[in-house]
Amino acid sequence: FEITDEHMVFLHDTTAIPARLLAIGDKIQGGTIHSIQRVHAKGAFAPFTPSGKVVVGGSIQASSFVAHGTTIFGLSHQWLAHAFEFPHRLVCHYWSECPGEQYTENGISRWVALPYKLVARLEGTHWLVRTLVMLISSVMLMAFAVTEFMLSLVYEVREYFAG
Repeated sequence: FEITDEHMVFLHDTTAIPARLLAIGDKIQGGTIHSIQRVHAKGAFAPFTPSGKVVVGGSIQASSFVAHGTTIFGLSHQWLAHAFEFPHRLVCHYWSECPGEQYTENGISRWVALPYKLVARLEGTHWLVRTLVMLISSVMLMAFAVTEFMLSLVYEVREYFAG
């Protein structure tokens, strides 16, 4: 299968790591890495899935998210990206469907493109600015995670009594 350096792949223990960190012999969900080749291609994209996961190559479980920069307070890139995608899931999964998902010419979801650029720009700023933004972001992401947990409980209870 082909994947970008920054897209994440799930190891056998469910840890998600950027593909660039994989090595021959690594055990990933769905198999073992036997070879690695660099390929230059156009047209890659990260499809929106409510779980943040995709199956590639028939059995390999990969993330639909990319690892970008450093993590916040040791939280995984997968958790951060999944929590960050909450507004997108809220609109396109919980409230309705988004049949016309749109992507930039680089294959990034329109929902993610602007925040992705902001994170990239943040990397070159003063440490104090980065720390302040990371603190505010972490509070916001935790609120997203709690809200989604509560929403998922409501949906489960509703499905239980409906079916």
